[in-house]
Amino acid sequence: MTDLAADVLIIGAGGAGMYAAIAAARAGAGHVLLVDKSLVGRGGATIMAQMTVA
Repeated sequence: MTDLAADVLIIGAGGAGMYAAIAAARAGAGHVLLVDKSLVGRGGATIMAQMTVA
């Protein structure tokens, strides 16, 4: 098992998780760790939003 260190941990890489990662980086977080059970950008309920705000 590998130990990882991060300033921000985001669980979920759907639309909200991706936005949170970008916002954290823009706010100055040095290391952002994005964890998802699927492919990054294809998780969560984002696909169900169909052009609406999720």
